[in-house]
Amino acid sequence: VSLSELKPGSQNHVAAVRDTSSSFLQYLQRLNIGIGTKIQLIEKIPYDNSLVIKIENREDTTVSQKFGENILVD
Repeated sequence: VSLSELKPGSQNHVAAVRDTSSSFLQYLQRLNIGIGTKIQLIEKIPYDNSLVIKIENREDTTVSQKFGENILVD
């Protein structure tokens, strides 16, 4: 299931990524996200479907819906 399909409050681990382009993988590296990284979905923003997430208990980060569609979690 993709991160964007979860309900707010869900806490999962990254299982895979759909987009394997170098630009997306570099973005993941910048956010310190890899396979097994714990991600919690805090909120979905109704205006543009962006996602507020917490990565490994760090400060909240806002990412795009496209980002969420490309992160698969277990």
